[in-house]
Amino acid sequence: ALPISQFALWQPLSCWHVQFPGSTMPSPLKLRAGKPSVAEMKAQLNALHKPTARTMEALFAKYHQMCLAHDPPLMEIQVNEPSINWKALIMSLPAPENTKVLGCGIR
Repeated sequence: ALPISQFALWQPLSCWHVQFPGSTMPSPLKLRAGKPSVAEMKAQLNALHKPTARTMEALFAKYHQMCLAHDPPLMEIQVNEPSINWKALIMSLPAPENTKVLGCGIR
């Protein structure tokens, strides 16, 4: 047994509590060590969502201006936007339209 001098005694209200040297209470930060933060998890989930309407409108305006800049205006243009989750965008279309756009489907 340890002598009483090695214990730290304190009285917060009316109860005596004994705190052993070297023992610590579990901390939420220690439990989360090595795991992503809430902000990081939200960022991972946002990558899986379809783009907002504002993003799509800005994207359309950008490429529409690129098409109109040529004489005669371009009828088609290659869109290269790696930040857009195209699969989520197409899957969010109403039922008859998503199969028409995809043809055989997303694999």
